[in-house]
Amino acid sequence: MPRARVRALMARAARIAVPIAPAIASAISLAPAIAEAAAIERSVPSTSRILFETGRYGEFGTTWIAARQNGIGADLSPLGTPAVLDGRTGNMFDAMWSLDGALKADLGERLSFALILDQPYGARTTYPGGGTPVAAFYGGTLARLDTWEASGILAWDVTPSLKAYAGLRAQWLEARADIPFMAGYTVRGRGDWGMGYVAGLAFERPEIAFRAALTYGSAIRHRLATAESTALAHQSGTTAIDTPQAVTFEIQSGIAPRTLAFGSLRWVEWSDFSIDPMLYREMIGEPLVEYSGDGWTWTAGLAHQLTDALAGALSVTYEPTTGGKLTTLGPQDGRASATAALSYDFGAANLTGGVTWGRIGDTRNGLDTRFDDGSALGLGLRLGVSF
Repeated sequence: MPRARVRALMARAARIAVPIAPAIASAISLAPAIAEAAAIERSVPSTSRILFETGRYGEFGTTWIAARQNGIGADLSPLGTPAVLDGRTGNMFDAMWSLDGALKADLGERLSFALILDQPYGARTTYPGGGTPVAAFYGGTLARLDTWEASGILAWDVTPSLKAYAGLRAQWLEARADIPFMAGYTVRGRGDWGMGYVAGLAFERPEIAFRAALTYGSAIRHRLATAESTALAHQSGTTAIDTPQAVTFEIQSGIAPRTLAFGSLRWVEWSDFSIDPMLYREMIGEPLVEYSGDGWTWTAGLAHQLTDALAGALSVTYEPTTGGKLTTLGPQDGRASATAALSYDFGAANLTGGVTWGRIGDTRNGLDTRFDDGSALGLGLRLGVSF
């Protein structure tokens, strides 16, 4: 290629990259943080983004997600009762709040570390009961699952363009469920800590605002002390729950002055996840919660530097359905959503806010209740400070 052509390409790349301010990175990173993801996944933090912050940096964020899903009808034949119930269940998803935070600092010219705190998984399901036969039947059914995760990560600049990172994850999980129509079944899983790890590689070309990162998160095993009961039996034991391994690929690039294109692809091995307490399996012959397929999530979007301090981003996310029957405690299969975010730099600080709205995929449970026409609204706010 002629030298003049090379110089022209380099000059064009510089024109694309130079006007991009920190606000753009914050704007494009908020979308996965406020999107309700596959199965019980509550948020997807961007590990690589934190590690690319300059110098010492800290942030704190909160998200609120309100999903709506209605069930229609029920066939009680699997329970030994030849009856079909009509009507709607009413919305069974409760709104959820979550918190996250991070701290990053340099340990030398090529070595840095990050501490990340978040709530990666969660569930809030409550069937309200009501006047229809199917609402009365499901009334009082609920599920709660809560997690906290703390990660400590070291990053090494292998070259000026290539960064390798790895670290440990400590994760706490607690769960419980009530299913009154199953002979008054209840289960309580006492909170338990499990350990895992994260590792990844990232490559960047700052002169064209290009960055690509591949991050792997291991599965984490929990052993919950479990108490189960029905109207006729009580049982205590231990239930093993493995939160799944996952791989995330993220990419961004300048495509025009003050404009970035970005996207991500995430795989989560939900087919290997189950909650399988002993008494429930003896009664029903299958796990309390399981998923028939893995989760694949695609995100694509554009971000634009509106002023020297203000940036905005728009993105869309798609997650295909896995098919099959899903648990009554979390009936959602696939989704499609859109996110809008704004980010503002003021001094050494940055404030980012965003909103997500989307449709939840249709599914059925083991009693042939049809769950459809679901939707989800998410709001997120994050404050970051360099110091």
